[in-house]
Amino acid sequence: MSETVRIEGHIAAEQVRLSPYFYLPFNVPHNATRIHVSYRYSSPVTAPFGNGPGNVVDIGIFDSRGYDFPQPAGFRGWSGASRPEFCLTPGDATPGYIRGDLFPGEWNIMLGVDRIDPEGVRYEVTATVEQEEAATSREPEPATRPARPEALVGRAEHNAQLSKRPRWLKGDLHCHTVHSDGLNSVEEIVRNAVGLGLDFLAVTDHNTSTHFEELERLSDLPIVLIPGEEVTTYWGHANMWGLREWIDFRCADE
Repeated sequence: MSETVRIEGHIAAEQVRLSPYFYLPFNVPHNATRIHVSYRYSSPVTAPFGNGPGNVVDIGIFDSRGYDFPQPAGFRGWSGASRPEFCLTPGDATPGYIRGDLFPGEWNIMLGVDRIDPEGVRYEVTATVEQEEAATSREPEPATRPARPEALVGRAEHNAQLSKRPRWLKGDLHCHTVHSDGLNSVEEIVRNAVGLGLDFLAVTDHNTSTHFEELERLSDLPIVLIPGEEVTTYWGHANMWGLREWIDFRCADE
């Protein structure tokens, strides 16, 4: 059994000047098993790297535990404008989104307006919630947050080798995977870094921490893996390294 909600609207440029974030509520019933969200909007930018005229509208989602700024418990993921759709289930989720129990109550899809034409932007968001036919009394469990790794999650043997003598270390402090706007999986990026002989690698996906869990899984490889996030606002970006949890990026002004 499933239920689909379609939300349409218009955002004016004047509204974005007050705040670039907009929240679209929808209801998730008890015993939901899957949430699928897709969206589209008018006049999207088509030029490379967001250049040229048009609109850029990002998307994310918060569950019924709330979206209050900062660091809300209800954050369940963000994909910017990289994906036209995403889904969440108790056991799996689209990269960039957090799997876990689909808590009943009011969820909110968040739209973030990066660029907008003077005449504004129209949007259409579709949320489909699949539900078990038979009700059960199972209590919801907390959403499975990505692992909170140590600041540097390379294993002891590799760290010991690095500490035996003073020398320059080579590595990369900024890269992206499929958990945001990258083209490669975390494992592909990490194994490529090992093949290049890097000593350390920071994975800094935009506005999400869902890659942390995969970094922990790969931490036996001979490289120091640094969990990070590129905190991406509409007024600038900043890398943060050695994280244990997601950093809220929703600045409303400069």
